[in-house]
Amino acid sequence: MNWWRFDSTKIKAQNAKGRNYSAARVRLLLKEAQKKVNSYLQELDRVDAEEGKQSCPERMSATELKEKITQLQQRTKELRAMEEEVKDKGQVSLSDPDSRSMSMGHGSQVGYNVQVAVEAKHSLIIASEVTQTTSDSGALGTMALQAQDALGQKKLSVIADKGYYNGKEVLLCEEIGVTPYIAKPMTSANTKLGLYGKERFKYDAQKNCYICPAGAELTYRFSTNELGRAISYYETKACGECALKAQCTRNKENRRITRLAGEEVQEAMTERVRRSPQLMRQRKALIEHCFGTIKRSFGYDYFLCRGKEKVTTEFHLTALAYNLKRVCNLVGVQKLMAAVT
Repeated sequence: MNWWRFDSTKIKAQNAKGRNYSAARVRLLLKEAQKKVNSYLQELDRVDAEEGKQSCPERMSATELKEKITQLQQRTKELRAMEEEVKDKGQVSLSDPDSRSMSMGHGSQVGYNVQVAVEAKHSLIIASEVTQTTSDSGALGTMALQAQDALGQKKLSVIADKGYYNGKEVLLCEEIGVTPYIAKPMTSANTKLGLYGKERFKYDAQKNCYICPAGAELTYRFSTNELGRAISYYETKACGECALKAQCTRNKENRRITRLAGEEVQEAMTERVRRSPQLMRQRKALIEHCFGTIKRSFGYDYFLCRGKEKVTTEFHLTALAYNLKRVCNLVGVQKLMAAVT
């Protein structure tokens, strides 16, 4: 079976950090501008009060103060307009309007999040997409569809890291014939508190119930729809006399478990991951070769173009150059030229 690896890397845009504005930064700049205006107004009052007296040579004149105030008022007007734009877009970049601030290395930079699908055996890029999102959680289905189109086949097995874990995206992959391998991140609030997380409860599909660590059954109670998701609730009345209750829940009443519609698909994926430890350990090596070559060997760690459409074309050309170099290393230049001609 051939494997495909999905991953992402952040690449800087032609937009300096100082020319990217978030809501918090605009508020801070407005506050600083108003503070300076107030300071200049107070200074102007002192100048007016001392009119006719010997002035301090280091102190600005009334004309200079008025010019400063006018400039700050104009700057405040611009910031107010930017504040409204930030409300609509989340953030504003002046040099490359499509770029976004995101974490890169040890700090934040302004750039793009580049998604790629790489063939595991030969480390060839078969699909790529430039995105403005800082997270990978919504990219799994999109990249799976692109990989299918590029390869002309429906049945694929793909590996991705925990950042791609998203219940809806996993369901989409199953629907279109893609088999994903993604380790489930531990996000349970109980686990973080040192209590039994949901992973400690075993689901019995025949009885439609959960078995707790103490062996009691959490039976189905009711279902509801929350934020567009169908959720079922399971509960037991055995908690009151259970010796493990202090390790299980801090609720005075009984422990409750929720189950999403289609969660059996996620459970099946979790079991696939559990049975494939060697494959999951190798997942980094399947794509880091690609990113390492592009960023270190090519020196390509920032875009030259501006705008998402142009940047996307730029990366596609970079991926083509990488693939050509990779094929030359695999089969040699003569065989490559023979295949082309």
